[in-house]
Amino acid sequence: MNRKTLFLIMMFLSSIAQASSKIIFPESITVFSNDKYFINKNVKFPMSTTYKVINIDKLGHIDKRISKYLPPNEAEAKKAFSILLNSKQWPAIASEIKSAAFDIAKAAQYSLKKVPAIIFNEKEVIYGVTDIHEALILYTKSKRNVQ
Repeated sequence: MNRKTLFLIMMFLSSIAQASSKIIFPESITVFSNDKYFINKNVKFPMSTTYKVINIDKLGHIDKRISKYLPPNEAEAKKAFSILLNSKQWPAIASEIKSAAFDIAKAAQYSLKKVPAIIFNEKEVIYGVTDIHEALILYTKSKRNVQ
């Protein structure tokens, strides 16, 4: 590696370090994603920032988990599902379903057009970014341009 390349790499790393030290952290970050994307949470947040990742495929996972125990015959499936509804496991499953449905309703409330979507302070959305550090840099830049 020649000196010029090494110098450019050092400058690049230095600029990343400077950008991260000047990040403006929002009060809340909510990430909407699905199974297709890995969200890279490579940032340590201050205690004042809440962070949540919502997988909008969660309801489908619950459906598949329940369906695999139901027989293919409709009458038998209704009977098996009725047994499930009266089982000790049902309250936990119902709670999971409620939570997953709430998450989908939240995505609709934000009128999200696609995932991944990162929402800052329940107002500003960045689409298509899976790296939280990168999203925070974009958020910080937008805040500095407004001020």
